[in-house]
Amino acid sequence: MLKDPDSIYVPKERAGNWIKLKGDYIDGLTDTLDLIILGGYYGDSSARHGSSMHWTDQITSFLLGVIDRIDSLNSRIAYAIPFAKVGTGYSVDELNVLRLKLRGCLIKN
Repeated sequence: MLKDPDSIYVPKERAGNWIKLKGDYIDGLTDTLDLIILGGYYGDSSARHGSSMHWTDQITSFLLGVIDRIDSLNSRIAYAIPFAKVGTGYSVDELNVLRLKLRGCLIKN
């Protein structure tokens, strides 16, 4: 986000004082990150019915994180820092494939 430091943010107003600059707009400005899925969030109530559905089939967005460090005594234990919540950018088919892959990994709480 680029902004005039003396400007005031006004919700739902498009003005020249605040400009969203996405990395996709400028070659070489973006980078890639290796992120992991830390958790999932349920979508709206319309995706929650059906007794034949597994609870992971109701997850529509995900909490992503970046690994901070690996335990020195047990390399299977990693510590992660939450980074972003993602709920768009994938098709329904891609979401269904991801849900199937996560079925045995997520713990409902």
